[in-house]
Amino acid sequence: MFNKKLLLVFALCFVVFLGASPALAGEVGLQFNNKPLQGDVEPVIESGRTLVPLRAICDALGANIVWENDSGTIKIQKSGKEIKLKLNSKEVYVNGQRAENLEVPARSIEGRAMVPVRFVSETLGAQVNWDAQTRTVSIIHEEKKDNMLPEELYAKSNQAMLNVKSYRFNGKGTTKTTTLGQTMEGEVTLEGAFKAPAEMYLKEVVKSANEFIKMDIPIEMYVRNNKEVYTRVMDQDWQKIDIELPDNLNNEPGAQKQDPTQVLKELEEFGLIFSYGDEAVIEGKSYYVLHTRIDQEKYKNKLIETVDQMKLPAEDKGIVIDEAKMKEELKNTYRNMKFDVSYKIFIDKQTFYITRMEIGSYTKMKMAGFSGTKGEIVTYLDLVMNLTDFGQEVTMPQVN
Repeated sequence: MFNKKLLLVFALCFVVFLGASPALAGEVGLQFNNKPLQGDVEPVIESGRTLVPLRAICDALGANIVWENDSGTIKIQKSGKEIKLKLNSKEVYVNGQRAENLEVPARSIEGRAMVPVRFVSETLGAQVNWDAQTRTVSIIHEEKKDNMLPEELYAKSNQAMLNVKSYRFNGKGTTKTTTLGQTMEGEVTLEGAFKAPAEMYLKEVVKSANEFIKMDIPIEMYVRNNKEVYTRVMDQDWQKIDIELPDNLNNEPGAQKQDPTQVLKELEEFGLIFSYGDEAVIEGKSYYVLHTRIDQEKYKNKLIETVDQMKLPAEDKGIVIDEAKMKEELKNTYRNMKFDVSYKIFIDKQTFYITRMEIGSYTKMKMAGFSGTKGEIVTYLDLVMNLTDFGQEVTMPQVN
């Protein structure tokens, strides 16, 4: 698929509890097809029923979420089934018909919608088991399309993308960042290109009309040979970033591999969860749709491992850099980071090319030198990316 080493460069640069009965948090494990399933809020048990984050369970089951803000209604849709419910209400409808009342209603906990895991999962065709000894909810839901498991489809798509020598991409979305008591909302636009074997160009523009910060600044980045990284701002001269990335980044999940069995092995090691969503038809073309979630702990451990193996410059603009101290601060940031990232991937049913990705992410990080919530950086990002012009000639920046 994408060259993961290049993407990591971009990544590195780039509450009230309701209810009459008490809820027990942080005491319940959640698994999907024997893999950890995590959200940014822990599952809770209320009156003997387990509530889990709405987005996490819907991503895992490949279901779409529709919010009706005016009525406060949540719709969960998958394979011709629709569940309709409201926060703090035991009433629930399935395919428009009133169903038996929920024993415990959906709740908002720490700003996240939490839903009864058994009711939602079983209604959408999954099996739910409870292990009392480990206090773990286990959801089993295996689905095949055209005789392929979701992971097998991803591996096949990875092979198809390997044969593409070039493509362009563009994206548009919204972002919201809160830090030091201030919130900045903005629009994000991306455009760029990939050229085999290892060139990538990205231009990002974040526009914000916040009363404290007004911004409309283009930032560009160019990476070649997996080692040379260049940036520039507002069409100024290109500047080389003196940083050496470890060779093992090519072992990122889904990095360019010819052997599909190796791709599947790496996906297993990273604990990525894939599931089928409803197929889509866009401009007359049919697409498989994959929902993907990232195992937080495994991915954080990989980031920490990568930092350990990076070689940082001895100085920057005359300032001596304490490499060990900087690495430790970066690793602590990753250790304490909370995030929730999901992808919706559209795969052309004929070419197996990935042509569209819908990305939703939430990240909470601590700034060094601050304590409590004051030093938190909380970021939300919703982004739609389109991949086009497969195999067409692309022009990369001329950087000496």
